[in-house]
Amino acid sequence: MTQTQEVLFSNLEEFERLARMVSDMLFLAKAEHEQMHPDKESKKALPITDAELKLIANAAIIGESSHPVNGYSTPAAKGIPNAL
Repeated sequence: MTQTQEVLFSNLEEFERLARMVSDMLFLAKAEHEQMHPDKESKKALPITDAELKLIANAAIIGESSHPVNGYSTPAAKGIPNAL
């Protein structure tokens, strides 16, 4: 990669970072001025497909087999002080 290409790539990364920052600042400004009114449609739960349910179930099984916790979900629930 030539020096010119490296500079252009660096500039592109910086442009993308600044674009995200401007987008975030605009979002915050709109929220601050109460211009954002989420519609009722956005609050509806999305349906979960059978394939997604299987993935969730498999992930839970894999998680339990990889990290057994004897029926307790957190170290604090197992009586380990200051584990959080």
